[in-house]
Formats: sequence, structure tokens, C-alpha cells
Amino acid sequence: ITPPHDILAAIEKQMRADESRFQKTVIGGVIQGALIGGALGYLAALAGGANSKEAGRTAAAGAAVGGVMGGIDGYVVAKREQNGKNELKALQARVREFVAEQVIPLERDPRQGAHGPHETLRLELVERARRAGLLTPHASTHMGGLGLTHVEKAVVFEEAGYSPLGPVALNIHAPDEGNIHLMEAVASDAQKERWLRPLCEGRTRPVFCMTEPD
Repeated sequence: ITPPHDILAAIEKQMRADESRFQKTVIGGVIQGALIGGALGYLAALAGGANSKEAGRTAAAGAAVGGVMGGIDGYVVAKREQNGKNELKALQARVREFVAEQVIPLERDPRQGAHGPHETLRLELVERARRAGLLTPHASTHMGGLGLTHVEKAVVFEEAGYSPLGPVALNIHAPDEGNIHLMEAVASDAQKERWLRPLCEGRTRPVFCMTEPD
């Protein structure tokens, strides 16, 4: 298992590799645009009755325009991917700092018992995460979360797990995380407002009850 703090180095390494991918995406867009623009220009010229020489000039002009447009498209796509990685890296750093400064110091709090934190400690952790803008990050933005993708969840959850109280603070511990995901997927709007929103806000917790058949 990769230690949580090693994942940042892995992302930095990947970002260096992505610089080459960025350039390739832009160049690929230029080439693709030039080929399509040139082909369409040539065919359009021939369809309009131009001779091969005139069609060639039209194809060259089409290739130039297509290359520029393709390059712009390639740049936009590559930039969007690059920005996404930068934002994830920044989010990871935020969670890491929060856990180190706001959560780990409470691990020796007397309210932390053998069966987990007392409710007063849990509420304090939740409030700290709320102030940091990190409470229930896996929930949708409509429910007050960050609307993370699965990849982003993996990074955030791993950083939170550096402390046993990290998942409690971020409201991503079991079974709450799974129940939040399930209700967002299948609950009605009324059910979400009654049960899901208080859970996302850290005001309530779900329970599981089971009885023996006899």
C-alpha cells in the first residue's frame, strides 16, 4: 500500500510526464485539423469545378485554417486536463494540512475511547472540517459537498486516513459514506431532504440494526 504522503510525489512525477502529453495533444490537434481541413478544402474545390491546381491551393488554405483550429482545440483539451490535475494536487494538500493541524492533535483527547470518539468530539471534528470547506467532500455540490470524481475521492480519502479520526472529521467514514452515496443515487427528493441532507451536514448518523431469527 502506498503511504498517503507518497501519493503527492507520484502525482508530481505524473505531471512531469503530462507535460510531454500536453505538447503531443496540441500537436495532434494541429495535424488532425490540417488533414481534415485540407481534405475538405480539396474535395469542395473539385466539387465546385476547380482544376487540380486550384484545388491544391484550396486544400493548402483549408489545411492552414484546420491546423490552427485543431491546435486551439488540442490546447483547450490539454489545458483542461492539466488544470484538473493542479486542482487535485491543491485539494490533496488542503486535506493533508487539515489532518495534520486540526485532527491529529485530537487523537489523544480523553473523549476518544476504545469504541471511537464521543459524540461531542465527533461534532467538534465535523465543525472543524466544515470551517475548512472539507466536510462530506464526496457528496454532490447540491448537498454541500465537493462533487468529487472517484479518482478525487481516492486521493482525499487516503489523505484523511492518515489519522483514525480523519474520516470522522470529513464525514467519510463507514457506514455514512456508503449510505450517502446510495441515497444520492436512489432516494426521492423528499427523502433526500429529510434524511440525506442532515447526514451530509454531519448532524445525524445512520445506524444498522439486526436481530436473530429466533
